[in-house]
Amino acid sequence: MKNRRRGISAWAVVVGSIIFCLAAYFVVRWQTRGPESETKQEVQPAVTVGVETLKSESLRRIREMTGTIKAKNPIAVSAESNGLRVSDILVEEGDSVASGQVLARLDPSSLAARRRQLEARLQQQRASLSKTVSPNRPLETAQLRSSLEEALTQITVEKANLQVAQAALQDAAANLERYQALYKSGAIPKTEAESRRLEYLRQKGNVEVAKDRVAAARAGARQAEQRLQLANQGGRTEDVTIAQAQIDELQGQLEELQIQIDQATIRAPRAGLVSRKNVELGQVVTPGTVLFEMVQNGELELRATVPATDIGQIEIGQAATVTSGSLKAEGRVWKISPQVDEETRNAEVRIELPNSSGFRPGMFADARIPLEFPPAPLAPQKAIFGESPDYYVFLLQEDQTVEKASVSLGPKSEGKVAIVKGVRPGQKLVVEGGGFLRDGDKVALP
Repeated sequence: MKNRRRGISAWAVVVGSIIFCLAAYFVVRWQTRGPESETKQEVQPAVTVGVETLKSESLRRIREMTGTIKAKNPIAVSAESNGLRVSDILVEEGDSVASGQVLARLDPSSLAARRRQLEARLQQQRASLSKTVSPNRPLETAQLRSSLEEALTQITVEKANLQVAQAALQDAAANLERYQALYKSGAIPKTEAESRRLEYLRQKGNVEVAKDRVAAARAGARQAEQRLQLANQGGRTEDVTIAQAQIDELQGQLEELQIQIDQATIRAPRAGLVSRKNVELGQVVTPGTVLFEMVQNGELELRATVPATDIGQIEIGQAATVTSGSLKAEGRVWKISPQVDEETRNAEVRIELPNSSGFRPGMFADARIPLEFPPAPLAPQKAIFGESPDYYVFLLQEDQTVEKASVSLGPKSEGKVAIVKGVRPGQKLVVEGGGFLRDGDKVALP
């Protein structure tokens, strides 16, 4: 029995020793493999990137725009007579005309008949005046002489009023020119410039009224002088006055009628190109009917629109290449709208064209204006990450790590972007492989 117990104890010792050895083996193995695994996790392959050195360069870009060819200084030739029929049309669209050249004629036969009637009545009234003349009393003659002196005095007064009105008009014109210049430069609102224009028109009207009053005073003086002459020759004052007034009225009607007859001949107000004919033979016209549209001196322009964000880079005097199909011409920016459209956020640019360009009003055309921006570091578009306004790039450091840099962007052209803030010339910019990087990553170069 004792031997059996001793055998069991020996086996227990052996088994315990085996278990202890196995436990020690796994403990040692675990302790030795742990650091190796962690080391392998820390060691990662570096990202290979492409870099280039930033340089400060001037970015050039072509600003393209589209628009319509129009007359630079359009002229509308309108009818002034009423109810006359077109009898002759002497020009066609595309014709060049001189100032004063006859464009069309209206049939004035109805006006000529009325003129003959008025001339007959005038002769009759003059004969009646001759019969009215008879001796006048000295007192009436003295009254007529006094009336003539008053009429002459009134002329002097009205002339003085005219001079005052003309001086006020000159002041208004000077103010209008000054305020228009301030408005174009954006120094004042449109309402102030418009009030000066209205004041100018009001003073201009005052001058016309003053001129009319001078003319009326002179006419009154002539009538007074004629009445005095008739009184010296003889005749009753009231009868002579009535007869003379009727003669003056008929003469005024004849003058007005002659103006209407002259207006039946439609002439070109200035030299230019007939761009559109809006009249046909036999058409009955009314005052204000536009018969012809003209391009003054053949001067054309392209009216195009550009985004408000680009308007600051376009200047008056800049060259522009204008094309439409096979037509091509070198133009020049001569006017930029001071106002931006509230709906489209675009502004109008007007480009004048040479007279020999071959363009025609109404044509659709394209324009290209070269723009040059101040020097700045240029980067490929693919090297820029993020979204507006949070753009960033990666810069290569001396220790072969990359640094994330926030940047502000300027204009773009042909895949290049100007960086106006955040980098400087001479730094190395990551241009390939940046999409896989984080700030501080170790990188490799090819």
